[in-house]
Amino acid sequence: MSTIDERIEYYRAFSLDDLEGRLASGALGSNSQILCKSLINEKCGIRKYDVPTVDEIRTTSIASSVVEQIESPQLSKKTDQELVGIDGWLILPALSLLSGIIFPIIGVVGLLSPSSAFSTWAQASSGIIPLTKAFSEAGLTSINVIVIVLFLFQYFLSIYAAALFFRKQRKTPTVIITLIAVGLLVSGTVVTILMTYERVLPFSAPEMAPYVFGLIGGLISAAIWIPYFRLSKRVKATFVR
Repeated sequence: MSTIDERIEYYRAFSLDDLEGRLASGALGSNSQILCKSLINEKCGIRKYDVPTVDEIRTTSIASSVVEQIESPQLSKKTDQELVGIDGWLILPALSLLSGIIFPIIGVVGLLSPSSAFSTWAQASSGIIPLTKAFSEAGLTSINVIVIVLFLFQYFLSIYAAALFFRKQRKTPTVIITLIAVGLLVSGTVVTILMTYERVLPFSAPEMAPYVFGLIGGLISAAIWIPYFRLSKRVKATFVR
């Protein structure tokens, strides 16, 4: 089997959605894009892209340039095996997504548990429970509602982002970046409220510090992960469904 036949059969094995995803990822070379578009036209039964047909690529002079320049099987194999998948730096956001879902649940369990060291730690780890208690004690009911709504929105967005992430959906990078932005909004709002109502809230400086450091950490995280999810080759090769 010739090189071009190997490449055709390699890409033909993908579903239509997978071909579209790989094309949209930007991880393919120019000639692989031509071949993918030809196969998409073939699978759709319409001329969606203005490119040569698969038979034209295989049998005409076009084939020589494609064979010379298209990625070799070794390169494609390297791309698939080394870049595709939740590995490398992607492990860190995976852990972050899971912890963002699990810790609030632990906090609720701690709230329902009898008073104990675990209960105290669990509520503190949730982030929101100490805040809602403090706002209630200070009579800041409307602010309490706003904070709870923001946290709930962030929490359910985290679940949605995690579902997309582990299913390797194409929308994942956009949703993750949105989640980072929402996290900054929530942290910034909380810190602003704590500083504005510092005199009436039962918070000491050490108790406020984790929320301030959380905001600073969120800014640093955004500076790292937003460019990563926009530019990373692994991200483009992995989230293609």
